[in-house]
Amino acid sequence: MNAGFLEIINHGQEEKIRLLQNKVDLYSANLEQYKQKSYNETQVRVDFVNSFFQLLGWDVLNENGLPQHLREVTHEANVTVEEDGESKNKKPDYAFRIGTELLFYLETKKPAVDITSDILPAFQLRRYGWSGNLKISVF
Repeated sequence: MNAGFLEIINHGQEEKIRLLQNKVDLYSANLEQYKQKSYNETQVRVDFVNSFFQLLGWDVLNENGLPQHLREVTHEANVTVEEDGESKNKKPDYAFRIGTELLFYLETKKPAVDITSDILPAFQLRRYGWSGNLKISVF
C-alpha cells in the first residue's frame, strides 16, 4: 500500500477514537442524569450504543439497504426461549451477523440497572444466548 493511503486509514481511525472518547466523556459527565429512572433503554441505544458499534464498523442503521435476513445488525431480534415449561418469543436488543451467521446478541440496560449485582439481567442474556446456540452474548 502506498503511504498516502495508509495515512488516510490512520486519520480515519484517529477520528473514530476521538469520537469514541467524546461519547465516553459525555457519558461520564452526565452519569447521574443517565441513572435517573426517566432515562430508558431506548435512549441508551440512541445516545450511545448505536454510535459505538457504528464506530466499530457495524452497519447498525442498515445503510447498505440489505434485506432483513442479511443485515449485519437486527434491532429487537427474535429468539425462542423456554420459560415456565413453555416456548416464548423474546427480543434481544440487537443481533449481530456476518452474512446469515448469527454471531452474538447484545442486550442493553439503562444505567440505573446495576448489572453487577442484579442477577436477572444476566440470566436474561444467558437465556437468549443459550437459546440462540451462541458462544457469547454481550451487555
